[in-house]
Amino acid sequence: MKKTILKTMLAIVLISLCVIPFVYSAMATPPKPKIFFTWAPGGDAEYGAPPGKAADGMYVWAAYMIGSTYGAFTIALVDYYHQDKNSGVWHYKDHWYTTNLEAGKIYAALTVKVYSMFGGYVYDSYDVTQATIITNQPTNQADYLSVSVIAHGKSLFSVKYWADTKQPFTSELVGGACPIAQACGTKVSRPLANVVVTGIAVGSFQPDISSFRYLQTEVYDPSLLS
Repeated sequence: MKKTILKTMLAIVLISLCVIPFVYSAMATPPKPKIFFTWAPGGDAEYGAPPGKAADGMYVWAAYMIGSTYGAFTIALVDYYHQDKNSGVWHYKDHWYTTNLEAGKIYAALTVKVYSMFGGYVYDSYDVTQATIITNQPTNQADYLSVSVIAHGKSLFSVKYWADTKQPFTSELVGGACPIAQACGTKVSRPLANVVVTGIAVGSFQPDISSFRYLQTEVYDPSLLS
């Protein structure tokens, strides 16, 4: 009798040990899917300090994007930055423009969060504006992109990017590395041969750190938004 009871109890324990993981797995909240963004294409033009602006430099970039959550939209950015001479910390002020306000706010927030985690970067402010963004890339000109940004009923600025077709394609991790587990990406690009910006003042063009991005993919963990 005692042997039967012991066998029964042992069987219950073994069954419980087998069932509990399945029950826990079923009850546990499934992980949220990653957030994906793809540039196809985009341009990043870097400049020195614009005349009369208290900054060390600026950049103007724009991209036609496809998001895993928000579908296709266009986004542009005008950023001014300076370095604190005492601490060495870089300070940024971002002005974003997007055809999808919700997507633009998410992308801007992710950018600020990720770069702030690198250390040595501080975003003093950033804003996101709903805009009409007109893009033009003729089907036979994959090395060219023009973008015009219109907001509040006014034409704000336009930018035209030309890739340097004499230079080879480069494929690399975004930013040269993936320093944190929550965000990573890759890009295929070429240097810019030329860029023309109208509507806003810019400094001297910095071709060595500017690029025409034929394709760029970015993956973010949704925990970055919490």
